[in-house]
Amino acid sequence: MITIIFLWSVVLLYSFHFAGHLHNIVSNVPNWSSGKAEDMTRYSNFYHKGNNAHFFAPVIFASIIASLVTLILVWNTGGVTRSLAAADLLIAVAVLISVFTIFRSINDYFASGQYEENKLKQLVRKWLLFNNIRFVVILAGLVISIWALNSYKV
Repeated sequence: MITIIFLWSVVLLYSFHFAGHLHNIVSNVPNWSSGKAEDMTRYSNFYHKGNNAHFFAPVIFASIIASLVTLILVWNTGGVTRSLAAADLLIAVAVLISVFTIFRSINDYFASGQYEENKLKQLVRKWLLFNNIRFVVILAGLVISIWALNSYKV
């Protein structure tokens, strides 16, 4: 029973993560993706009390913890469920690594308010490219988590 709960929790956390990025892509990114300093400043000012990290950080860390616990719980089952749980854990860790290696420095530059036009446009393009890749990777994690849930035999 506990294993089913954790398998479901991984599905739900990937669902939250995917939905959060979908919302971000549809409603937030268009406000600053032009790469113009005035759009970035306006958007930065909008987030003066909070930011997207307040949602994504707990979801990312919870995904890692739930995926790790799930992998431990299904370890002895072998087969496809264990492989899928391991893949979900790897995806969750990869997403966290991407935040620190790619997105954090770019987001810090975006929040700085000190923009050089060419650098800003280049970083916006880079952020958009890697965000699209991250979005697909999180979708893969969601699909894999559903597959793991369906493959688990009680």
